[in-house]
Amino acid sequence: HGEPDAPKSDSEVQVGIAEELRPFQTKMDGALALLSAVSPEQAASMTRNHWSRLTRTLEVSRGPRSRTGRASRQGYVFKSFFLCPEDRHALFNRIDGRCLKMLRAGLFEEVAHLLERGSLDPQSTAGCAIGYRQVIDYLARPEPHDRDVRAFEDFLRTFSFATRGYARSQVQWFARDSDFFWLAANPFNPKAVGDEIRRLIARPQAEFEGLARLDGVLRERWASQGRVTGAAFASCLEFGSSIVENLEGVLRTVDACTRRVPERFRRQPEAAMVMLTLASPCGKPFGKVYWGGRHKVWGWGNPLGKLHKQAVQVLESSGWCRVDETDDSIVPAFCWPTRKAGDFPASGGADAALPLVRPFPQEFTQRLDDKSELAAHLSAAGFDGVLPPTWLADDFMAAELCGDNEEDIWFVKHNLGVKGHGVHVFAGSGAVKSRLEELGPRGRRTFIVQRGVAPPDLHEGRKWMLRAHALLHCSGAGVARAYCHSDMVVIDHGQLYTEQPHVRAAHISSAGNPKNWPKPYLLECEPTARQVRALMEQTFAAVWQFLPPRPFAPPESELCQVLGFDFATDAHGRCWLLEVNNYPAIASGTMEHVDTSVYTNLVRDVLQLVVLPRLDGILPVPGGFVELNVQGATGTTVTTCT
Repeated sequence: HGEPDAPKSDSEVQVGIAEELRPFQTKMDGALALLSAVSPEQAASMTRNHWSRLTRTLEVSRGPRSRTGRASRQGYVFKSFFLCPEDRHALFNRIDGRCLKMLRAGLFEEVAHLLERGSLDPQSTAGCAIGYRQVIDYLARPEPHDRDVRAFEDFLRTFSFATRGYARSQVQWFARDSDFFWLAANPFNPKAVGDEIRRLIARPQAEFEGLARLDGVLRERWASQGRVTGAAFASCLEFGSSIVENLEGVLRTVDACTRRVPERFRRQPEAAMVMLTLASPCGKPFGKVYWGGRHKVWGWGNPLGKLHKQAVQVLESSGWCRVDETDDSIVPAFCWPTRKAGDFPASGGADAALPLVRPFPQEFTQRLDDKSELAAHLSAAGFDGVLPPTWLADDFMAAELCGDNEEDIWFVKHNLGVKGHGVHVFAGSGAVKSRLEELGPRGRRTFIVQRGVAPPDLHEGRKWMLRAHALLHCSGAGVARAYCHSDMVVIDHGQLYTEQPHVRAAHISSAGNPKNWPKPYLLECEPTARQVRALMEQTFAAVWQFLPPRPFAPPESELCQVLGFDFATDAHGRCWLLEVNNYPAIASGTMEHVDTSVYTNLVRDVLQLVVLPRLDGILPVPGGFVELNVQGATGTTVTTCT
């Protein structure tokens, strides 16, 4: 992509910034305030305690505003390859083996020596590197004692998990860049890999580009392995110390290394875990806890698994702490999980371990998330103008359409959200029916047909989609409320608008190369925001009667869930609801390019409006949330922006 245009690092400037940051070494918020003064966006996404990155970001942000852009690639022919391991499971096993090899080669002794000499700052880039970071955390743990087998086993798990996670992130990074040709690589036969690269480089450019488009098979194979391996992979390091040869000798070595660490690096004992006086039905107390992965006893995924890093930090600043996934002594007081982490009933058995504040049962939220069910509920409630004209696939096959133009845009969508991959674009109803006929009755039963919003409103020649977040809350006292957050995200499509259906990025916001996606921004049109809130009110009104009945279990439980509503606007200024997501992406996936501060503020507002009032007894603060009048939902009034 060319040489970056950021200025080269100036050691004198960096020394000056380091001196400026020195008073804030234990107060990251104060240091971030300096960055926020020149770049609020970068301050919001900055990793906490990453002082070297903060220093460099301040240096660049305070530098000259005139940037020339990356150097041109003109005159060069690039043939880029990503060597992808064919077997994800085998790769992860090799990574585990490499972790053990590093330990045998003296990783503990190396880190202890560097800390003892003062040559390694735990907050430096090197100190935060995978391997060093986990060893430092182990050696500098508070109140260490000899032969601490459990602490050593925790270290083994976190070390291997972080290393495997880094490998996954590398693959995901290359998956987003279509300039790389994915090549299956056998690590035990590097000569064959080199020969294949030389053969491909020798091909003419046009022929090479044609072959490069075939790497989708390998990309899909890797992705499908991830869907299987993610749940099935069992690291050998999960067995802890049992796989370590000469455990007694290893423990003597790491204990000696622990004693060599200067006391100034020793971490202080963590604050006592926040426990609630209320006990769960299973007799165990609720607490502000979460874990990584899937719990070994209860089987749930991470209670905060849907949240991004900055949001988890917000909760940790309010008393949340991470516990081991084998610890079943405390029931999480709050849960914001992924869809697959667990489906929590509103009422459980007498001994059920359920979070105190948890999502709605998926049986209810499915009424909103499933596009066919949502259309049926809206129609039954008399709100036919909320969605664009929508049919079940079989109903569409039998429908007699009036005034249909063969150039009109139609969408065939999967009933459930699949991050844009289940959306297909057609010109004219005839093309739609031909495709549905090919699928057959069985193949089309999971699809709906939706007429495109026409003519679409364009921003700088592009269609745009609006993502708004709603909060649905049922208290234990039987009061149900819905809210809309005032921060609504506008996402311009990745291609200029055209009526040609094969240009997917012109019609689908999540299609195309992410490098071509414009930067999302917040809506500033209040008339459009009022339409959005009115459509939300009608949508919730259509399913209100199906809210889970009380009492919940335990009776003090509350149900709380954030939903993502996607809207499109026509050229006349009228908003249309496209779909509802019951587990919307939070600064990840299709929303990865949205400024993370938008989601950090969203999570903070949920915390202060619902969660902390229930757990800590504070007064609720709405923040950016506006309460909806669901009971008084009426037709939508259209007012255009000027």
